[in-house]
Amino acid sequence: MADERERVREGVLSGIGAYGMWGLLPLFLHALAKVAPVEILGWRIIWSVPAAFMILAVQKETASVWKALRSPRIAALLTGSALLIGFNWALYVWAVAEARIVEASLGYFLNPLVNAALGVFLLGERLRRGQLLAFALAAAGVAMQAWAIGGVPWVALALCASFAAYGYTRRLMPVSGSTGFAAEVVLLAPVAALLLAWLALAGPGLQFGTLPLETVMLVLTGPATAIPLILFAMAAQRVRFATLGLLQFLAPTLQFSTGVALGEPVDAGRLASFALIWVGVAVYLADAVLADRAAKAQPS
Repeated sequence: MADERERVREGVLSGIGAYGMWGLLPLFLHALAKVAPVEILGWRIIWSVPAAFMILAVQKETASVWKALRSPRIAALLTGSALLIGFNWALYVWAVAEARIVEASLGYFLNPLVNAALGVFLLGERLRRGQLLAFALAAAGVAMQAWAIGGVPWVALALCASFAAYGYTRRLMPVSGSTGFAAEVVLLAPVAALLLAWLALAGPGLQFGTLPLETVMLVLTGPATAIPLILFAMAAQRVRFATLGLLQFLAPTLQFSTGVALGEPVDAGRLASFALIWVGVAVYLADAVLADRAAKAQPS
């Protein structure tokens, strides 16, 4: 029993670490304000490659990447997931540079609800009443957000849709999180190298190597991308799904708070829209906890 409690405690701390790092990522990216978003994206991908393979070396799974890429079906799925996560990273880096962190956080508040919707439409799952109510409240919140900003919150919706589609695509392949991540950055690395070459030769030039602090931070974008993935994998192995569901809202909460702290405007209309979405999230989480307890109470 003591060992199990320690395992759960490690899982909760790992989850807090993963979602905390993802939540504070805007601060890290904001500190790179002197670097063009395209260059940040390029170096984030490039430096994620050695970080990913160091993780696999520790896990003694380095060969698993090449095995996965030799399978035509898995390679095709990994290419799709790589493009989705690459787009997601590019849009998020741009959103931070354009002072749209608050809007970006909205996408990650909506993400678990969209994941549930994908389960209905693509996996034949059924929604419980609590989940339906959560969807209705979230939809009302998005509609109010559109009214408040005078247009569709496309950054939030695109981030949410791309990350949900990424998660669904990854669900279809029989590879570990570390292997999949390493394969994705390997596939994205040539594109990143071309982007950086264009910036160096035909574009405005590279800041990497010219600004000492920013150069170090660009190198650290690789570990900053890979480490939360390791912590998330540890949490997923040690805590119940309902607990993980509660923890995942730490990231967008921190992102929202960061955006506000950096001076992004949040008027009454936007606050009201977030309030609706937060109530929807609370209903969703309460429903998940109750369902988890009911499942545990059933005789095995």
